[in-house]
Amino acid sequence: FFFQAEDGIRDYKVTGVQTCALPIYPGMGTGGMGDVLTGVCAGLLAQGKSPLDAAKLGAWVCGRSAEIALRDGRASQESLSASGVIDFLGDAFNDLRRGAL
Repeated sequence: FFFQAEDGIRDYKVTGVQTCALPIYPGMGTGGMGDVLTGVCAGLLAQGKSPLDAAKLGAWVCGRSAEIALRDGRASQESLSASGVIDFLGDAFNDLRRGAL
């Protein structure tokens, strides 16, 4: 079941526990990806998200950003880089606000 948070970010609950579906790609295991994820999570924490919500949203946004890079042909699973993920973070956050979660 979906709910709309005050900040426009959606999530869904299953048996009372908030969860989200995470897009995962092999290219996300390359150098620098953890730094990108850490930065996104730190930014969400600074905005007042709980550590759990920051981790879930950060993982989803980084995965979605990678998905957009792959979809748009800017990268392949083998060539995906941390900077490629950073390039599409804005698009991923916009998708999150539009309810793509």
